Amino acid sequence: MKIKFSVIALLYAVLLLGACGGGGGGGGVTPESLAGTWYGTAEDPNGIMWTVQVTVDNTGTLTSIIRDGVLQEGVRSTGPVVREDGRNVFSFTFTDGTAAGFIVDGSGQHLGFVDEDFWFGVLQKGASSLPSYNGPDIAGSWNGYTAELSSTFDLVKTYDSQATVETTANFSGSDSEGGAFNGSIPNYSSFYGRWTGTWTASDGSESGGVRAFMSVDKTFVATYACSGAFPAGCSYSVWNKQ
Repeated sequence: MKIKFSVIALLYAVLLLGACGGGGGGGGVTPESLAGTWYGTAEDPNGIMWTVQVTVDNTGTLTSIIRDGVLQEGVRSTGPVVREDGRNVFSFTFTDGTAAGFIVDGSGQHLGFVDEDFWFGVLQKGASSLPSYNGPDIAGSWNGYTAELSSTFDLVKTYDSQATVETTANFSGSDSEGGAFNGSIPNYSSFYGRWTGTWTASDGSESGGVRAFMSVDKTFVATYACSGAFPAGCSYSVWNKQ
């Protein structure tokens, strides 16, 4: 299955990942149920943050994208999104031919996204403005799942994952593939709700950078962790706060 995630295009979904607790994969999320206005943030390939608003009509077609208050003329999907995975992974194509995708959580209210140029972000249905974020907002237990892509943006696999973040910004977690990890995300943006830091596999086999992007209501995050070149050298997760 080949899914290219373009933003703006996901997870956030880039590849995204729906999550448990808010609820997990599958469920009643359909292309039509995505109808509405979605709002959140996106990081561009240069690490610059933007506000993003996406409108989806009642057929599941993306009809408009607004970035930092500016309508992206002519940028919409050529048709409705299509379910590609039981965990609410959807794909679609933009009018410029760019393939894209996202993953929605089980509540149908949050999603993550990423594209082939490495735009990555998070959106919440019905939101219209950003709150002020604080460092401790990221603290807590998070549960959901992770997706991996090949170098050609094939969806390789998805699997359950979770992490616990302390008020110190240190974190630890594990996934159903048998991997355990830890790290720290001490740097954050109070305006955009982005946390950045580093991670290390508990067995020392891998390490790299990690970023987490929080939804407007602060109950959902979309993250990516890389130890190699994008996209195959990264994993993409979406988690709900427990």
